[in-house]
Amino acid sequence: MSGHGQYQGAVRGGKFYLSSPEQSAEQAVRLTSMSMAAAMKPESKELDLSDYEGRSIVVEGYYSGDWIYSATITDEDSSSETSA
Repeated sequence: MSGHGQYQGAVRGGKFYLSSPEQSAEQAVRLTSMSMAAAMKPESKELDLSDYEGRSIVVEGYYSGDWIYSATITDEDSSSETSA
């Protein structure tokens, strides 16, 4: 799976775990607001997901390797929040 699209998953431990019917196991990926063409490391613009901990979210962006570039969170399901 790669390229531009919308990706659904859950935030656990500060990481975004993709959930997809094509995958048998969830995969953690990192999110950055940086474009794929930028001449900097994606870590410099990595998104802080702490506000979404325990929630399902939908991210739009360009998926490549372990990153989703130009990432924007387009939807969240607050009903999936886990109780502490």
